[in-house]
Amino acid sequence: MNYYDFSPFMLNYNNARRLERDFEYVKEMYPMKVKCLQVYVEEELDKYEYFGSFIYDEFPDKITIYRIVSSISDKSRNAGCFREEKNDMLDIIIEILVLNEISARRQKRNWL
Repeated sequence: MNYYDFSPFMLNYNNARRLERDFEYVKEMYPMKVKCLQVYVEEELDKYEYFGSFIYDEFPDKITIYRIVSSISDKSRNAGCFREEKNDMLDIIIEILVLNEISARRQKRNWL
């Protein structure tokens, strides 16, 4: 091992990579229908991956989160992830996935 392996930046980078690998592993264990939803969650939140985005605010806007959930719900139904009409339980699952993904992105940004 050399000096740079123990520098604060490398320690943070290694911790961020370990956290990201762990998060990806857990997502691989999601049920198939939830994996389908996760694709739409990541796609939608990629649009908010910029400096000053609400997802990095100290208190993210709940109304914007509801709009994102509604958009993902519509897209997933149109794509065939779920065949049911408007379903409260589906929206709850999507909201949990969105909040989890926001949390993961915030942690990743804080580590780097």
